[in-house]
Amino acid sequence: MNRTPSDINRRRALATASTGWGDRVSVVLYTCAPSDLYLAATMKALQEQAEARDWIVHAEFHDTVSVTTTRTDRQSWPKVERLITNHQVTGLIAPDESVIAYRPAAKAVLRDWLKERDAFAHYLVPAGGSSGEPRFKVDEIVRDSRTNRIGVVENWDGSLYKLRAPAAGTEWEAEAADIGPVSVETEIQASVADRSWRTRHRGLQ
Repeated sequence: MNRTPSDINRRRALATASTGWGDRVSVVLYTCAPSDLYLAATMKALQEQAEARDWIVHAEFHDTVSVTTTRTDRQSWPKVERLITNHQVTGLIAPDESVIAYRPAAKAVLRDWLKERDAFAHYLVPAGGSSGEPRFKVDEIVRDSRTNRIGVVENWDGSLYKLRAPAAGTEWEAEAADIGPVSVETEIQASVADRSWRTRHRGLQ
C-alpha cells in the first residue's frame, strides 16, 4: 500500500509520542468571543500555557462571533482544522471547550474529530469540569499532552493521574487537565505493547 508523506509523518509522530522522545510539540492557539476586549489577555494566557509545557506555537487564531455560532460558520476555525488535518500541529490550546463547541452534541463531535486525527486539545478550564469522577478509567490508554507521551492509567486522585508507559513500565504523574484520548490506531498499538510488557515482567493480568 502506498503511503502519502502525510501518512508517513503521522506514523513517525505516533512512534515518537509513544516513547516520549522526538521533536517538540507544535500547537495552535484559538479563542472565540463576540468582542475582542479581552483578546490580548486571553491570547497571553494561552501563550503562557504553551511556554510552560515547552510547546511551539505554530499560529494564533480567533473568531469574533458568538460561541453559539457553528464552527463551519466561523472565519478562523477552518484554518485551525486544516493545520490539524494536515498534521502541521499536534494539538490546540483554547480557553474552554465551549468556545469551540458550545452544545453537548457539538462537543462530542469535536472530541471524535480530534481523536480520529490523533490530535489533542488543551483547555485552561478542563473539559467536563471537576465532577469528582475521573474522565478516564484504570487501564485506559491516554495521551499526556504536556509531554506528548502515551500512557496507561494506573490511578487517579482527583487532580493527578498516575500513568505508566505501555512498553516500558516507566511511571509518571500528569495533571487531569493535560490528559486526553488517543486515536483508535494508537490505542491498539499501545494495548499490544502493554500486554507484551505485562507478559514479560509480571504475568498476564
